[in-house]
Amino acid sequence: MQRIFLLLLCLLPVTWQRAYAQYFDTLHIHYAIGAQAPDAASRLLLDSLAGHHNGRLLLIYSYADYLGSERANQHLSVERAGRIKAYLLEKGVPKEQIGECTGLGQLPGSGGREGNPDHRRSDIFVRRIKPVAGASDPPRAMPLAGKIKEKQGIVIPAEAEATPKFSAIDLSRVNVNDVIRLQHIGFYPGRPDVLPRSYAEVEHLYQVLSDNPRLKVRLEGHVCCCVYPDGYFEDTPTWQLSVQRAYAIYRHLVDRGIDSTRLSYQGFGRTRPIKDQERTSAEGQVNRRVEVRILEK
Repeated sequence: MQRIFLLLLCLLPVTWQRAYAQYFDTLHIHYAIGAQAPDAASRLLLDSLAGHHNGRLLLIYSYADYLGSERANQHLSVERAGRIKAYLLEKGVPKEQIGECTGLGQLPGSGGREGNPDHRRSDIFVRRIKPVAGASDPPRAMPLAGKIKEKQGIVIPAEAEATPKFSAIDLSRVNVNDVIRLQHIGFYPGRPDVLPRSYAEVEHLYQVLSDNPRLKVRLEGHVCCCVYPDGYFEDTPTWQLSVQRAYAIYRHLVDRGIDSTRLSYQGFGRTRPIKDQERTSAEGQVNRRVEVRILEK
């Protein structure tokens, strides 16, 4: 994963590289099947990390493989993250230096009874923040709901595309648990704010929900790059940007009058990419998305 991050960093525009010249190391802790706590060898790695924590922010993300149920694996990943945090605190790492501690459930896969040992892991990102003189902020946008909400509907701003685009949503062709990809919703890197060209797609989704009052959906958020800038939500700060993207669409739909009991939202980070390695900004936008899962119709 560290090699992937370095590759992605090289692909960023030069101005972004200057603005976010920060240091990352990644520590991987692997587990036996069903294990919640790190083993003896992993504890030695954590001891070394705890002994050199000064000036560093630690971000803990834990996973499980495909063995067992999704619900059980979600609990297992949370336990793994919690055990790592508890161990580091016990070893003297101040709690304010652990910026995030999250279990992200199971990673997709299938196979034999041994599971996938690479997916039974905790990733600890070691972030050393060092501000760079002259760094400029990334592009920012006002939240979608505050910028385009009107009583009678969304008004497409002047900066949006001349010909608004939206994905066809034919409910007669989808079943419960099917996922509809909203192909024309894009986001600013590192932000939950949609691009201006996406407003028509959001309005179309609102109209489908409004016209089908029995329809219930889950909004599922995704990110481009597994580490900064896209997986990291600048406002919090946490690595929950995929959740915030799904929530942004959820909040807008509720504000427009869709009953919140018909909606839910969830973030999947970069565990379900469409493009395995984003080589261009356009490919990055493919992964930077929100999808709609049909729960009831």
